[in-house]
Amino acid sequence: MKKLLIGLTIVALGMGLTLAKLPPEELRKTIKKTTEKFLDASIEFALGELTVESGSARNVFEANLRYNPDEMQPEIEYEIREDEGRLKIRLKSKEDYSHKTWKSTYQENRWELLLSDDLPISLKIDMGLGKGNLDLTDLRIVELQLSTGMSEVTLEFNEPNQEEISRLKIVSGLGKFRAKNLINANFRRLKFENGLGASTLDFRGELEGQFKAEVSVGLGSLTILVPKRFGVRIEAERSFLSTLNLDNFVQKGEDIYHSRNYDKTESRIELDVNIGLGSVNVEWVD
Repeated sequence: MKKLLIGLTIVALGMGLTLAKLPPEELRKTIKKTTEKFLDASIEFALGELTVESGSARNVFEANLRYNPDEMQPEIEYEIREDEGRLKIRLKSKEDYSHKTWKSTYQENRWELLLSDDLPISLKIDMGLGKGNLDLTDLRIVELQLSTGMSEVTLEFNEPNQEEISRLKIVSGLGKFRAKNLINANFRRLKFENGLGASTLDFRGELEGQFKAEVSVGLGSLTILVPKRFGVRIEAERSFLSTLNLDNFVQKGEDIYHSRNYDKTESRIELDVNIGLGSVNVEWVD
């Protein structure tokens, strides 16, 4: 009996050690700007809440990270090649990560990343499950690739981008996505893919000109908000199970539609819309 009690005690202690949880850790890191004239930044964020904003011109980037050391491990790599800074930031799950604890891990993983407002930036963000607050106002974005996974993400350009974006690609998976003031991003061509989630593309902003967007929707729903000062041309490809809701448009051909003000405006948006089994609603806003 005594041996049995000792054995049970050892097992219990072992279980206690296994179940003991480390408190969240915090990491702060700043890289000062030196000879860089361009920044190539890549962010991989598996789980939690991610905030990306503009920072100081003196720094390439600042990171304020809070994470669960039991389950996740942040990795930061930075190097300068010629005049280009190359930044890679990852939040990866450990090999023994238990999906049973994802809720607590989600709450503990919170990242705030501040990027230089003085460098042209090529930015790639790949998210898994969580929440994204991406306010790219005042950043000099020349290329943006965003994959939101199963996250709820807001992308904002509250002031006109100083640079023209050569490539703007957004893939929204199973989550919820909203882009605010997209015209301020200063793109000429946008590619947007919506899977099973609900998304909103808000084309408000201060800039004028010609803009093109290629959007595709699978089983999800997409709302497109267009300022009344823009003329809009839509070329749609859809199935009999899909829905395309338009207001104040005139059909000009098979699956081609023009807004009633199209011939009267200098600023225009051309939309190529592909709908599988989902829905697209185009709405006018001031």
